[in-house]
Parts: sequence; structure tokens; C-alpha cells
Amino acid sequence: MPPLVFCTCRSHCSQYDAERGTYTGGQLVSRATRYQHRKDDIRSKDLGNFATEVASAILDEGSHLGLSRGLGDLSTLSSLATEILSQELLTIEREVHGRITWAPTDWALVFAIDPVPDQDFEDPLSVPSYIPNSGLHALRLSHQRNLAFIENENRLFEVVLHLNSLTNHPEQREALTDVAITGLQTMMYHKRREWDRQRNETTAIENGFAVVHTGLTTQSLVKLSFVDVRTEEYLEDRIPREPTIVVAMLTVLLMHLVFHLSRRATMVMLAGMRCMLSSLGANRELIDQLPNDPRSVLNRFNLDPRCSSFLQCPVCYALYPYSGTITSVTGGINRCPYKSTPSSPPCNTPLWEERRSGGSTFLAPRRKYIHQSLKEWVGRLLARPGIPELFREPCNRPPTTVMGDIWDAPVLRNFKDVDGRSFFRDRGNEIRLAFSLNADGFNPFHMIEAKQSVSCTAIYMAVLNFPEHLRFLFRNMYLAGVIPGPGKPSLDQINHALSLVVAELLEFWRGVYYTVIFASPSGCLTKGAMIPLICDMLSARQLTGLSSATSTLFCTFCLLTIQDIENLDKSTWPARDLVAQIEHAKLWRDSSSEADRDACFKAHGVHWSVLLDLPYWNPILFSVIDSMHAAHLGLFHSHCRKVWRIDVSADGGEGMAIQPAKDVPRPSDRTLSRWLAIIRDSPDTTALRRSLMGSDGCPKDVLWHICVDNKIRSAGGRRQLVDNIIGWRNRAETTPIELPACAASSSQTPDNSDFESIASESSLDASSLQFREKEKIDKTNKLFIEHKIGKSTLKRLKVAILQTMCRSRSLDDGGTREALAMRLINWRESNIPRPREPEPGTETREVLGRDVLEAVWDDMTRTELPSWMSPAPRNWGTAARGKLTADQWKVIATVHLPITLIRLWGTKEGRHLLLLCNFMDLSAAVQLASQRIITQKHIDDYERLILRYLQGMKVMFKDTPLQPIHHVSLHAGEFLKLFGPTHPVRTPGFERFNERLGSQNTNMKSGDLEATFTMTACRAANLEWMMHSENASDHIRPLLDAFLRVSNEDHRGTRLADENHFPPQKPPQNATLEPHIYKLFLTLISGVPSLTRSNLLAPITPNVLELEKVSISGVIYAREKSLPRDSNIIFRRPGGSSDRVGRIKQIFRSEHVVSEVTLLVVAQYRLVSDPTVQGTYRRFGFAGGYLCDPGEDGRRYVIRSTDVICHFARTVLVWGGETLMHALPLNSKMIDYQVPMDYTIPEF
Repeated sequence: MPPLVFCTCRSHCSQYDAERGTYTGGQLVSRATRYQHRKDDIRSKDLGNFATEVASAILDEGSHLGLSRGLGDLSTLSSLATEILSQELLTIEREVHGRITWAPTDWALVFAIDPVPDQDFEDPLSVPSYIPNSGLHALRLSHQRNLAFIENENRLFEVVLHLNSLTNHPEQREALTDVAITGLQTMMYHKRREWDRQRNETTAIENGFAVVHTGLTTQSLVKLSFVDVRTEEYLEDRIPREPTIVVAMLTVLLMHLVFHLSRRATMVMLAGMRCMLSSLGANRELIDQLPNDPRSVLNRFNLDPRCSSFLQCPVCYALYPYSGTITSVTGGINRCPYKSTPSSPPCNTPLWEERRSGGSTFLAPRRKYIHQSLKEWVGRLLARPGIPELFREPCNRPPTTVMGDIWDAPVLRNFKDVDGRSFFRDRGNEIRLAFSLNADGFNPFHMIEAKQSVSCTAIYMAVLNFPEHLRFLFRNMYLAGVIPGPGKPSLDQINHALSLVVAELLEFWRGVYYTVIFASPSGCLTKGAMIPLICDMLSARQLTGLSSATSTLFCTFCLLTIQDIENLDKSTWPARDLVAQIEHAKLWRDSSSEADRDACFKAHGVHWSVLLDLPYWNPILFSVIDSMHAAHLGLFHSHCRKVWRIDVSADGGEGMAIQPAKDVPRPSDRTLSRWLAIIRDSPDTTALRRSLMGSDGCPKDVLWHICVDNKIRSAGGRRQLVDNIIGWRNRAETTPIELPACAASSSQTPDNSDFESIASESSLDASSLQFREKEKIDKTNKLFIEHKIGKSTLKRLKVAILQTMCRSRSLDDGGTREALAMRLINWRESNIPRPREPEPGTETREVLGRDVLEAVWDDMTRTELPSWMSPAPRNWGTAARGKLTADQWKVIATVHLPITLIRLWGTKEGRHLLLLCNFMDLSAAVQLASQRIITQKHIDDYERLILRYLQGMKVMFKDTPLQPIHHVSLHAGEFLKLFGPTHPVRTPGFERFNERLGSQNTNMKSGDLEATFTMTACRAANLEWMMHSENASDHIRPLLDAFLRVSNEDHRGTRLADENHFPPQKPPQNATLEPHIYKLFLTLISGVPSLTRSNLLAPITPNVLELEKVSISGVIYAREKSLPRDSNIIFRRPGGSSDRVGRIKQIFRSEHVVSEVTLLVVAQYRLVSDPTVQGTYRRFGFAGGYLCDPGEDGRRYVIRSTDVICHFARTVLVWGGETLMHALPLNSKMIDYQVPMDYTIPEF
């Protein structure tokens, strides 16, 4: 909590003593609150002075009543000025207009009787015997806040009475009377609003709702045109009136907060601006309004978030309230007293450290955590113009089978409140919010490499009520705080920071009442719920309280064990039970010792998460699968790197060779023969499993070699190998199991010379050697058996080592070093066959070899992508390129690889074609799951394709184990049914926030920089919202336009999925359509009558307004001569049903066509007519694309913007010696589509 000070303001904290005539008492408040209260006192005094001066009726036109803000040009009178008026009416008119202009209708009032919930406001003006400030709704006379209001009401009433008593000038008197009564009605409206607001606040408190005082009307900082509007206290009137100073200050804030210019650099900038003003002849008063320090500029704008400070333990991450002082620890805590369990010792880590500054020593926190209040952040949001209605809109979307957003999905539509009704639907004027939560670590030093890993953990939330193009903008996201590094909180340690968020979420679940929001001065009740948890696999398991992805219970959605991960039959997967999981988490939480907790965690794989305090939250259903990590960085990366494998040093093959991740020593033929006989002779499956899996069962290396020798799947653990062997044995019941040929001669290999005992157990008689000699013997023995050392190396070893190696093999240990070495060599040649060297042309394990990658890279140079899609690096796959981003993997797997691999392998037979089909199943499945609209057909097709992909991968790559990400991909269909399309529940928006945090200027000291991250990011977000105002004045507009152009630049190619793009347009140019285009235009108009304006009778002319670009559904399309790569489109003719490939030649609007329709002139490409050639790509449906002739076919069409389907990736390639063009549709909203063809996967 911030330090408290004593406030004696008259407006809020002190009480008026009528007997003494003075104010007494006060309250403890924060420094910021006291500052606001003092401003209220000053304003109240100004209004009081104004009332006194107006009441004197001695008005001086030039003085403007002596106030800093004038009444306007009072010398310009109304229609009364057309006649010669009496001095009395002239004075009354000036006073009435002045009072209406300055009526204090934006002031919190204090009633003599507190408003009660069941008492409606009764308009005093509706009563015939109206008396100012009387009755039930009278204001307290002794409160200074009411004085100006009461005086104004009394004086306007007196004016009305006085005007009624006059007899001359009846028309003018009636007009003035109406004006005065209008002023009284305005004041009564404000009085009613204040009564309702305070009554609603009382009701909210009685109902147990949290109340947030968001204040009353002040000047908006957002509308930089300096017009008074109604907002709330976050938009306090602090900015100067002088436009020049405003522009200078906004420029400094932008450079400091958004573009990360350091404080010292902005001080130089401010000094330069002051010099510029001076050189331009500005007066000293104007120059002095521009501060010398950017911190003073920050204080003029209300950009600071409402935060709480905490000391954080560097070891256990426990939090303790921090008052903000660093000079002492009086009344505080020196060491961390946190105990994880009742029997655990206290952490006892020092929380403070000594620092030196300016020659003095003081105590400072070792780690400090800043938490931004969620309630206050939402209050700032609701103060923005249009936001409350924007938040209400999605709650009542009509039901649909085509889910375009999470609001169409069952998870929100079926979400219930405590009363059993829908939480979001039919809630009237209440605002119901849906939040998503993310926690993610990032490197605070951005691209700076360090010898050790350094990480900070940020906690974010997004408001799902925002439209999809606004949802993940930096200015619209909530940053709870950044947990200090350099390490990460483990297991439940993140609960300390997360509990602060959960506490406020519980308040939102019960209800939070905001006293004032935009367009609702009487306040509004707001409820909210955090539903989807959107994280990578590691963070999701930590926040839900589950064990890691490599533990026994590795899945967050089912109870399948890691040993059964290769089971693809979903019907056999045991489901998680919510009640049982929460009970196990509570059991872990309530354990009395660390040992009990460890035992509980080992048994159930669950620990306590504070998210379970949310009564509505389901950790099984609401922990979603992030498509970025699961698909792009998971499935695509895994398939290329681990399944196919990449090697740029040699040509690629078919991936037939078996190469385990680790070398598996081969047992002797005797051992293999013995276990094969057991497998063959076991009477049933149960007995065989008992023999292989028992305590003296078959070693894993033996199982693995049996699988490899018999072409059985060899991936997975011991249990999985046993299952594979049992399945093979059951399938081979009619075929005798053959034993190794050398097994017939048992004398060839002594019983005590098994390969595995020598290589892995190293059972050598080395009792006479020192320990280091034994290590050397073990290493030498392994290399000897693997044929990696020969006679020359053995002859250099010590005689004692050679003798030990001979004795272990029952060989004579006498003779010279050379004789011993020769004896060992002869034994090895007789007993251990030399590993076979791969012959030239034999199969290699890597599929993506040098030849394939070079073909892909070559096609990439001839591929034209739209501007919103970032291309992959030209040398991806090489060590020089290094790590790829999620977006790059997405482009590689959905664009570049399909284009090239279909060309290379699509006409082949055998394994290469099957490799292609298997990969295209994966590519198509991920594209279906990533669509921005989802239907049941999308889900069914995805589940079928991803299952076929995994089944095929298991068969074709027997040595590649399934990873947790493969298992999770089979659950993705369930989440598509529950949450709809993935774009509302994925992490790129949060990752971009990470990037913004990492690019800020800090002192590079862990423990301090995290607070800088939080404060700077929140200030920058608040500033960015101000800068996106649509109502800025003309002198600020060029600055805002420049900022918007820069902020819309996309460096990583991920933003289009989350935002709509509306390019800045150059003014349309007058143009005349060519005759044949004009004819097509007329044909379109005649065929679609709804296009023409109904009120325009003039004949249709070829004169049009030509555009360079147009935004269709938030995607930029351009004509060919302006931006060729954005002109490639898939389209349909008006009324047509087949997709066509074309290029935009012209974009125009016509005065004869309704304004919302833009027309395009498109040149069509002719599809290759040869069905064999075209079918090579078309067999893979939407993921394969089309082959076209490279030149346009001469046909032109005039189409509507609604006839455009999507962009396509354009690639010029050579097919059979002929140059063709490939068009790959990039459609994220497919409804009618074709999936890759069915095929049969044979056993290899």
C-alpha cells in the first residue's frame, strides 16, 4: 500500500462546524488522493467566487468576471440586441447566460438525507410550490461542495420570479424566463443523476458488490480538441490549454514511453524544444509551460496505473506489502517468514539489501513486485467513449452453427451465473466481461546473450468482449505485473502473485459497481469471469496445478499415462474427474509436511493452484490448447526436425533407416535367441507379458533389437516395446518366429560374454586397479566392442588393462602387450561381427536433405506472398539460420513445403508419395483447426486427418516416438467444439506484449527492472489509447497520423490474424473506364440491381473514382501496378459457384453504385487442363492449390469486393520442361472445401 498522509480538505475529509464557523477533522488518504482533494477545494472556491460575482449584477464585458475561464463573447447578444432594451433586461440576459454556461453540473453533491435504494428521485420543478433546495432531495447547506450549486439554483429561481413581476417587453421576458427555467432543469437533471448514482452505490454495497469510485465529469484528455465531455477521474483535466505545448508534450511522451527514448535523452529533447520556441519569438510565459524533465510531463497527463507495491522474496516468491520507503524497515519484515507447510522451517531469506547512492547507505528491497489493480484498469476502460456498449454487444449474439468467435461457442453461451441463468445473455444494462489469462516468461535483456538463463514472468489478461481486431492490441490488454527474475517461480510459487489477480476476479464474480462510466453517469454494475487459460504447455500445467508434460500423468485433459502415449484410440482414454482433481489439490495444499506433499504429488500429479479458488473455473476444460505452440512450434517443428529430420550435408532419402536417439548396444545372438524363444513359446498373452515385464524380464535393449530386426515399431519405453512385440506375436501366430541363424552353435559365444553385459554392465575383474583405472577400462571396453579401436590403439594401453580385458573373456592373460592386443582382436573377429557400413545409394534416415532443401529454397525465390504474410528465411534448416519463429514454421509447412514437395514427389510411387500424403494430412489438419470460422465439418475433418497422420507416422517411422504434443493434438477437436475458432484463445497477442516489455529501457538489474516494465508498459498503453482518438484537433492530427502509420508496421507477420488492416488511402483519382471494362460494368449492374442507388436517375457513365487499395474483411487488397503481391486473388464471378484464379487490375467506386460496395477489375488465369498434371496438386484439396498457365488468358471480369475469397501464394515453377504458375489459396474462412484424398498406409 502507498504511504498515507493526513488530508484536511473541505470537499471530502473535514466537517463543517456551524457553531464555530470553521472546518474541523480530516482523514488518512494517499498522497495522490490528497492532491486530488486539494484540486477539488480550489475548484469549489472558484465556483463560489463566481457565484458571488455574478450575483452582484455588475458585469464588466472585458473582465469576463475576473476568472481564468471566460463566459464567451458576452458582447454578442441574442435577438434582444436588435431592439433597444432596458439596462435591466440586458443585465439579466448576461447573468442568465453566464450562469447556464458555468452551472456546476459536473460536481459530486452531498444530500441532507442519504439516498436510499427504494426512494426514487422526484423532480422539484414538477411541484407547483417549488422552493429551491427543499424537500427530500435537499442538499446539505454546510458542505462546501454544495455551495455553488445551491447559490446558482437560488439565483436562477429569483430571476424567474423577478421576470414574472415585470410588465414591459413581454416577448423578451418570456424568452429569458424559458432560458432560466432550462438552466434549472439542467441542474435538476444533474441532481437526479447524482441521487441515482449514490442510491445505486448504496444498493451495490448492500448486495456485497465492490464499489469503484470512478468520479464525475471532467475534461477529456482523449479529445485533444479541448472540448468538455463527460468521462471519469482517469481523464482528469491536467493538460495545458496551449496547443503548441500540448503537441510538444505528446511528442516527448511518445518518444519516451512508446519508442523507448531514455529519460536523459528526452531532457535534451525538451531543452531543444524550448530553444525552438524561444527562437520563434514565443513569450517567456509560454516557454515556461514546457517542463525540463519528462517526469513533469508525465504528471500533467493521468497515465499512471493504480498499483500496489510488494516486497517479494527472491527464493520462495512470497509477497509482503511495501509502503514505498527504502530508508528504513520500521514496522516491516527483515526476513521472509513464509512456511510452505506447517512443519516446514521458515524461508528466512533477507528481503532487504544495502545500497549506496550519493555517498550514503540505505536499505532497499532485493525484489519488488508491482501489481496493477484489475478493478481500476477496467474502470479506465469503461471511461473510454463507446467501450461500455462495445462490451455489451457480443453477449447477445444470435445462435449459429458457424462459429466465428468464442461468443458463438458453447463455453460462453452455456456459462451460468450463481442464479442458474446465463451469465452473459439478457443482463440488461449490466456489463458482463469474459477474461482470458496468460502467464509467460521472457528474457528481460531482450537479445543480449548471457552465460546463464535469465527470465521474468509476466501475468496478462485480455478482455474477450473486445471485437477480434481490437482484442489483443497493446492498449487493450491488462498487465497484472511482472514477477522478478532472474529465475522462474516453480510449482506453487507463482500462486503468491496469482492470488492478487484471483482476489479481484472473485470480486468481479460477485459484482463490481462503477460509480460513473461513459454515457452512464449514474454508474453501472459489472461482473466478470476468467474462463480460458491461454499458455504454452509448461505454464498451463503450472497454473492449473498439474505435473509436467513428461510425468506419468502427462495430459491435462485425460488420465492416459505416458507409458500408453502411443495409444491413439480415444475411446480407451480414462477421463479426468473434476471433483477428484480438486480434492487431490486440496489434499496437497493441506498436507502438514513437505514429505506428505511429495507423496501426494507423486500419487496424483496435482498440486494446489489459487485458480481453484474461483468457484466456476474448470481446470480440465478451461485450460485450452494454444495453436501457436501446439501446431506451429509443436507439430510442424517436430515433423520436420524429429520425424523427417534435416541434414544439409547429404541428399535426402526415404527415412527408412533406423536411428535411435541414443546408441543401443546389440546383445549377443544367444540372448536374442533365448528371448525370441520365450516370445514364440509363451502359451498366451498374459504369460508373455509377465515374462517380458517381470522383475527379471527382458532388458529394454533386447526388446529394441527384437523390434528392429523384425520390423516392429521400436519407439517408446519398455512397456510400449512389449506391447508392440505382443501385437506382432499375435499377428504372427500362423508364421513361425525364426531364431537368429548363429543361435544353433551355442559354443560360439560363451554364456558370460553377452554383448550387453560387456557394454553396459562393464563386469570386468578390476579389483587390483584403482577406480580411475576401472573407468578407463569400461570406456576402452565399450569402444573395443563397437569396433571403434583397433590393434594399434590397444598396443598403447597398459598391460594391466589388457590383461583385465583378456581375463573377462576367459582368454590367456600372459605374454607381451602386442600378444595381448592380438589375442583380443582375434576374439572380437570371431565373436562380434563388425557393423555394416552403409553402401553408396543405401537409405539414409534424413528426409529433408540437401537436394530437397535446395529445391524448396529455389521455389521460395519465385514465390510471391501477400504483404500480410512474412516469408520464411531463405536458408531455413541450416545451422547458420538457427531457430525459427512460429509464424515461419507455419509458412514453411503450409506454403513452401507443399508447393515444392508435391512437385518433387507427387508423381512418384512408393514411400515418397506416402511421405507426401502423410505430411499433407498434417498440413491440412492444422489449417482446418486454424480457420477463423469453425463448423462441425471442420472439426470432423480435422479429427480424421490428424488421426490418419499419426497412424501413418507410427507405421512409416517406427523409431520416432510420439510426443505429448501428438497426444494433445487428438484432444484439439474437443476444444474446437467448446471454444470455437482458435484466434480468441491463442498466445501471439501475449507474445507481442512480451516483446514490448523486453524492448524497454531499464537499469538492467533484476528486482528493479520488473517494476519499470509494469509502470512503463501501463503508461504507454494509456498513452496509445489517447493517441488513437478520432476527435483530435487539426494541429495534433499530423502527429497522430504519423504515429498510427508507424504503429501499424508489422515486423513479424503475426498481427493480421488478430487485427483488421485498413490502409491509409490516397485520395481517389478521377478515371474513365475503358470501353470493354465499361461494358462489363454495365453487365454487372444489370445483373445485380441491388448495386445501384435507388435515388439516382442519371444515366450510368464510365466516369469513376479509382483507388490503389481496399480493405476487405480487414485484409488489404491492391491493384497490380500498386502492390503486385496483394493483387493475386481467388474469386468467384457474381452468381458463380466455382473458384477462379486472377489478378486485380483496377479498383474503383462509382456514384451509381451504393457507397459500401467497391468494384474490382480482375484478369483471370487459365487452369492447366491436363487432368494428370492438375490432379497432382488437386488431389490434396485446398492444401494443394492449382496449376495455371503463367500468362493471363485475356478474360476480364468486374466483380464486387464481396466476390473476393482470399489471396493466393503465386509461384512460377517448371513442370516437365514447361513453365507454369502455381496458385495456393490462403483462405482463413473456408466453408466449402475439399480435403486431401484418402490413401492406404502399407506396413514397411
